[in-house]
Amino acid sequence: MRIKRNYDLTKVLTKKHSGKWVALNIEQTKVLDYSDNYKDLKAKVANKNAVFMKAPHSGVSYAY
Repeated sequence: MRIKRNYDLTKVLTKKHSGKWVALNIEQTKVLDYSDNYKDLKAKVANKNAVFMKAPHSGVSYAY
């Protein structure tokens, strides 16, 4: 069984990442790179193990 973890991305993501596609390391502790679109970002970090996500806009709260 795989354990789900909640990562505190507020320590990793900054305002410059707001609304952009972000590639994080597997531990989700470091931003590898970011871009306005997924396709360009995927090409930049193609040879690295990464977690891809769209960063939320700064100042916006989400509840799941």
